[in-house]
Amino acid sequence: MPRLTAEARRALTRERREQIARAALEVFSARGYGEATVRSIARRAGVAEGTVYLYFRGKRDLLFAAWETVMASAVLPSVRRAEAAEPGSEQDVLAAVFRDQFQLLLRHGAFFRLVVHRADVDPDFRRSVQVRVREFLEEVMRMVQQGVRRGTLAELDPEVVVRALGALIRGLVLFDRYDPKPLFDRYSVEAVAREVARFVLYGLLPRTPAGPAAGGQP
Repeated sequence: MPRLTAEARRALTRERREQIARAALEVFSARGYGEATVRSIARRAGVAEGTVYLYFRGKRDLLFAAWETVMASAVLPSVRRAEAAEPGSEQDVLAAVFRDQFQLLLRHGAFFRLVVHRADVDPDFRRSVQVRVREFLEEVMRMVQQGVRRGTLAELDPEVVVRALGALIRGLVLFDRYDPKPLFDRYSVEAVAREVARFVLYGLLPRTPAGPAAGGQP
């Protein structure tokens, strides 16, 4: 049997880590942190429990890897889509970004609430998350700054805007389940995404023919 090249070994390691991280996401979402076990995650991934420990030190690392998997696979691609928006398509592109993020949080809301809780009670986990959040925010802010330089985005403070948009997205979905009349029970994700996109782009002031949104779709 031919030996694997170094590149092939790295690819295999990456695939196996992703396989286990996806299984961890499913198990943590279904059972919570306390009830999830490395054994149950290994079983969901279809590997031996000892194999999991070849890639992760324990449950904390598995939770972090599952969170990173969601961020890398769903959040950054949406941001890059917004970065590539052509002039005139901003509303449709932003609505699509909001739609993707709302769907992500609706699908994995229990998991995200678990991550927030663990960050509150586990200082080591919180520090790991803070490092990655900072790296993520820096990448998003870099994209926003490029848009400002190109003239496709307004000259706003990216430090404030990026955090405000993230808080808007997370808060709208994660706290909706506590509303006596949940928004997403009464409106489709598409409808909410379109309305939030209009709000972000044009604000609350009435739009006039001479305003910045002239020619846009109502």
